Amino acid sequence: MPANVTHCYNCKATMIKGYMDRSSRKRRRWITVLLLIFSSLFFYYIYPTSNRPSFVLNIFLVAIVVSFVLPYTYYKVKTKDHIIWKRKKL
Repeated sequence: MPANVTHCYNCKATMIKGYMDRSSRKRRRWITVLLLIFSSLFFYYIYPTSNRPSFVLNIFLVAIVVSFVLPYTYYKVKTKDHIIWKRKKL
């Protein structure tokens, strides 16, 4: 098949770039959960003893965002060259 084709005309398969298999998606999910737990524990132990609670709260909010963005970005970059052909179910 030519390099620029994204659909197979015979079997109706579609080319998917950046495919992430089930184990990678599961691993990404677990990493996200662990980062969220770590940031929550950090907030739980540091916030009551802090003399600047607004600063700690801002750090906690940034940690929550990073907990979602970091694993997603890592696995997106890691699987950017994975290509599969997937047929639609009839």
